Amino acid sequence: MHFASGLLLALGLSFVAATPVTHSHSHARRANSKATACTPEIKALVAGINKNIDIQKQELAQTKVISEAQTKNPPDAAAIKADQAKLVEIVKEGAAVRANNQKIAPAGNAALPGLAKVANAQAGELKIAEALTGKTATDAKSLASLTEMFTGGIKQNQQNAKDAAGNCTTA
Repeated sequence: MHFASGLLLALGLSFVAATPVTHSHSHARRANSKATACTPEIKALVAGINKNIDIQKQELAQTKVISEAQTKNPPDAAAIKADQAKLVEIVKEGAAVRANNQKIAPAGNAALPGLAKVANAQAGELKIAEALTGKTATDAKSLASLTEMFTGGIKQNQQNAKDAAGNCTTA
């Protein structure tokens, strides 16, 4: 009897562990594999935020190109100037995409505060990128700051994409 009771207990616990628990709380819905699909507006917002992340990765890569160009001996001043102009254009492109994301975000969407943070950061990034001189001595600190800012922007936008989707799925 002892063995049979233990077996029944084990089977009962297995059944309880395998039975899904449903709650009306948002945390439970998020974990539910049958989450609702996002609206077309939310899908567009998440796609726009992801596009901005791709642009921020380009900003990082271009910052590295500039840093490496400045350390060449002798540095190619014309190439550095062209690389800096390209960085400024990439930053402007990212700002335009973010501005559109703010425009298309539904009122009250949870991503809006994070998008505002990105807007403020992009304004600072643009000022720094436009102020680059092409000289390692003066630009090294600015390039390091830009790298940190772009990395932080990527993290913020990753959170923004999650916040934008909330409990729905974009797949």
